[in-house]
Amino acid sequence: MLGKLLKYEFKATGRVLVPIYILMLLAALVGGFTFGPNAGTFSVIIIMIFAGLATASIVLTIIITVQRFNNNLLTDEGYLMFTLPVSTTKLILSKLIVAFCWCLIGTIAGILCGIAMGSQAIPWSEVGFFFKELTRLFSMITWKDWVLVIEFIVGSMVSYIIFVLVIYASLSVSQLPFACKHRKIASLGTFFIIYIIYSSMSGIIGNVFDPLTINSMELFMGIAVGLEILVAVGLFFATRFILDRHLNLE
Repeated sequence: MLGKLLKYEFKATGRVLVPIYILMLLAALVGGFTFGPNAGTFSVIIIMIFAGLATASIVLTIIITVQRFNNNLLTDEGYLMFTLPVSTTKLILSKLIVAFCWCLIGTIAGILCGIAMGSQAIPWSEVGFFFKELTRLFSMITWKDWVLVIEFIVGSMVSYIIFVLVIYASLSVSQLPFACKHRKIASLGTFFIIYIIYSSMSGIIGNVFDPLTINSMELFMGIAVGLEILVAVGLFFATRFILDRHLNLE
């Protein structure tokens, strides 16, 4: 059933986001061909269009993340969603996985756009030398460096998941009895409160497990990622608990 939910989510969100990413890539390709020593007004316009599309893609991704969770689960559509033979866990997971996938797709699209934009600025005669130097640099990277890279990537992914789960938890708080009359204010206030607490805890933990104190950047990053995972799990179960016990669609 989770697979069907994911398919439905990707179709619903893709109608908006896929055209934006395609337009971004097209603008980047056109910009790449026109960008150069003789770049003129047209190149500037293309770059401005690309910047606008890139900004729109980020904003739309966040808006859709909020809307899909709120409209599907916390409004009248929730009557249908919660009568499906599927657990609350899978309903939340379907939203979370799709939101995370669009973040990855957006990141990949951004990298491809960057390559396309800089294609004319690259001296292609030097490409072979570039890859040779890149190979040499990779050979110099130690296993500790790879551990740090992996921890950084995983940490970045978990940070975005936390961001999405904070949104979900904040929207879910509006279902509690005390927030029924002021749901939007309660959700917005909860979002900022959670992030203030999260930032404060991160600062305290950063002081306790300072990399200079424990003399290991890899261990410090590992502890940080582990704690972020615990925060993500806590937010997920808090959201599920509210939706299971306090859902109020009236």
